Amino acid sequence: CWDQLRQHPNVGFAKMRMDAGREYLEMSFVFGDAPVQELHPHWQVAIEDTSPMNLCVRREAHNFIRGFPDGELFHMDMEDGAYMMALYEAYGGVKWLGPPSTLYVRREGNGLDRRMVQFTNAPGSVPLG
Repeated sequence: CWDQLRQHPNVGFAKMRMDAGREYLEMSFVFGDAPVQELHPHWQVAIEDTSPMNLCVRREAHNFIRGFPDGELFHMDMEDGAYMMALYEAYGGVKWLGPPSTLYVRREGNGLDRRMVQFTNAPGSVPLG
């Protein structure tokens, strides 16, 4: 992802594709002890677009938006989405659509695990968890 910023000096940040489902692991559907489940396409894109794990940000861009939010948004488990919204509003960013380069692994109790029932179904078909 750093290579993309070096090649495009006017871009404030770059996002790479990520996967939390089977596409990333072609040979196995288990990563360590974590089962890999296919996410609903809507949620796959939503997670990919808001997660900071597949993100490379110029220090100037991070400082300009004042870093990660604190207060209420942080306690609501929404800091990643708020951070990305601030970056998109302030800077032009680029999302590369090549093969996934980041794997979001489901571990017991993490955000993906807590919402897996929601993320494997169409939006609105399961109450938010």
